[in-house]
Amino acid sequence: MPNASYTKRCATFKNSLSLIFNDSELKSLQNFKKVGILKILTNQIGVYTKKMKLKILAILGLVFLIINQIMLLGGNEFIQNQQPIDYAHWLLLIGALLCLSLNYIFSDNIFSNFATILTSLGIVALIGQATIDFLWWSYGTDFEGMEKLTRQIMERPSIRIPFMTIGPALFYFGLIAHSVKFIKKHTLWSILVILGVVGIGIGAFALDSRMIIVWSHILLTIGIVILIFKKNSEIPIQTE
Repeated sequence: MPNASYTKRCATFKNSLSLIFNDSELKSLQNFKKVGILKILTNQIGVYTKKMKLKILAILGLVFLIINQIMLLGGNEFIQNQQPIDYAHWLLLIGALLCLSLNYIFSDNIFSNFATILTSLGIVALIGQATIDFLWWSYGTDFEGMEKLTRQIMERPSIRIPFMTIGPALFYFGLIAHSVKFIKKHTLWSILVILGVVGIGIGAFALDSRMIIVWSHILLTIGIVILIFKKNSEIPIQTE
């Protein structure tokens, strides 16, 4: 039978663990008699670190997309005169790639369900859009040449639809699909994501307003980031 000192140490240890694990994870720790506590802790810390890295990458990606939209407020002349590289659209490209982390945060992988498929296809489209934007930037202040290239692209549905209009929109539809999973438990933040996406659509296609697009990206990002941290994903503990 354990003495009072041992019982006290166990209680102190359990309180320390509560700072790292939630209640369901602490219940799993009752199996520590079968599995070494060091192994459990190592596993938990490893999984926690991986999840935090994904969250950081996803947040960086969303922030890069906001900065990209803010830079676009400067207009074509500002964008075309960027030197030595097209910073705005590099932010778009890198931001889109980093946002792939969202699929691993909200699901198992990049093609595990409808939401991840939409998000992944949208990211592919954003990468294509960034590539086209690099071509535009290469024209510098040759706005006549840019206009000709724009006409050529817009006249080809095989380029316009997947990379300029419908394709990039899939990314935002994917974020909505991820967020509606939490609409019952975290209604406000899910609605914020939906409003952000609707605002982006209105700003881009109805009102042609860059400012609306910027603020909508900020709303969307706030909603997604809070959902990332609100997500109650139980970390599995290996017992073998």
